Amino acid sequence: YDIDFPLNPAVIIDLGANIGLFSLLMNNRFPDAKIIALESEKSNYDHLIKNIKGRKNIDAKHLAIWKENNTLEVTENPNYGEWGSGVKEKKDATNQAQQVKAITMQDLMKMENIEDISILKIDIEGSEFELFESNIEWMHHVKVIIIEVHDFMKPFSSNPFIKALSQLKKFHFQIHGENMIIINMDN
Repeated sequence: YDIDFPLNPAVIIDLGANIGLFSLLMNNRFPDAKIIALESEKSNYDHLIKNIKGRKNIDAKHLAIWKENNTLEVTENPNYGEWGSGVKEKKDATNQAQQVKAITMQDLMKMENIEDISILKIDIEGSEFELFESNIEWMHHVKVIIIEVHDFMKPFSSNPFIKALSQLKKFHFQIHGENMIIINMDN
């Protein structure tokens, strides 16, 4: 995440915060920015809370981002453990798998009273498919998107994201390590 950002961010959202390393890095670089970190897997969330203790500008939420408000099942990829945990729609009411509440980007922005997002980091283990599948008007309110796509874990999960980029009139695109960086030139 050694990226030169073309702005002084006011709001940073960390989707798939894991144990909070991106949020902490951003808090160190931009101590006045409001940072909202969402993590769906409970043990990662617990570590996130410990790691951000005393950081007044980081607000952690045990939530998943999704295409609709729902309750989801947390899944663990056997190759990655909790580091590669994802979410899926809960199909069986008797299933005892870990669950997490899910929220849309629009509702997250309303809940946090946010009109514009300076930096949006997305590392959600394949759920980028559902995030960008529909209701993507919020993209126009984001200056910088940092996204790691997970087609290797969930085939074709990046397709809706690539299609959603066409909603932006002008953007700058670059690859930085395992991340795609999109700078919205209209915002």
